[in-house]
Amino acid sequence: MSIKGVFPIDQWDFKSESVLADLPVGDLEILTVNKSEQVYKKGEIIFREGAYPSGIFYIVDGKVKK
Repeated sequence: MSIKGVFPIDQWDFKSESVLADLPVGDLEILTVNKSEQVYKKGEIIFREGAYPSGIFYIVDGKVKK
């Protein structure tokens, strides 16, 4: 299953501070109303390819490998 075209990730500038920085305030509020913070340990799997997404991951600190 591909999200190309549905979710234009190839158009994002990942070198900026946040991909959410230019999001309209109302849209940002919709995304953040049910947010929760989760801490993961090194090497822990946070999602698997092909799995149904449980939300959007916003990484505050650290690195994620695919």
